Parts: sequence; structure tokens; C-alpha cells
Amino acid sequence: ALASCVRVCERPLGCYVIATWLLAGFSVCLALGGLQHAGKGDEEVAKFCMCNVALGATHIIVAWYLQLRLARGIELRRETNHRRGSESRELIAQARQIVLYDFVFCAYCVAFVYCLVYQLYG
Repeated sequence: ALASCVRVCERPLGCYVIATWLLAGFSVCLALGGLQHAGKGDEEVAKFCMCNVALGATHIIVAWYLQLRLARGIELRRETNHRRGSESRELIAQARQIVLYDFVFCAYCVAFVYCLVYQLYG
């Protein structure tokens, strides 16, 4: 487990992924605690807590997914071009591909806006 965590830190956006895991994991734990303490008449609170667990898990998974897509895209680009360009330019080019063509990223953008609105409402 420690070796895979080190690999996460070595890839692009490593600090973002670790910070997302920590903060969203903490949020999931708090939502699970709230779900445990919700009374029988608090269906709305239980629904809110369950939604927060799902949204927190989504943030955790998508952070890792985006990092993996960036790293694999950069590796593939280096293999096909047989030359190494500026790392920041490669990162920007691959991020652009993800933003423009990745369905998971587009769905996550919608989910992120929903999450923000839902948290402000709740």
C-alpha cells in the first residue's frame, strides 16, 4: 500500500490527489458519523449524509482517475513522439485532451456543480 502511495506522489498532481483523499475521506467519515446518529424521524438528514458519502467517494475516485489519465497520456505521447519535450507542455497538452474529450471528466464537472449546490442547499 505504501509503494502505491509513493507512486501517486511521483506522478503529476500528486499533492492534489493526496489532499483530495484526505479531505474527502474526512468528509465521508463525518457523513457516516452523521448517518449513524440520525434518528428515525430524520430521513432528510440521513439522505443528506448518504449523498455526502457518495459524493466524497466520487471525489476520491475521480482525483485518482485524472492523475492516472494524465500520467498514461504523457507516457503514450513520449513513446509515440520518440522525443521528450517540456514536461509542463506535455502536462498541459494531455490535460487539454482530457478536458475536451474525456466523458468521465465531463460527467464529474456536472457532479461537482451538483455537489456544490447540494451542499449550499443542505
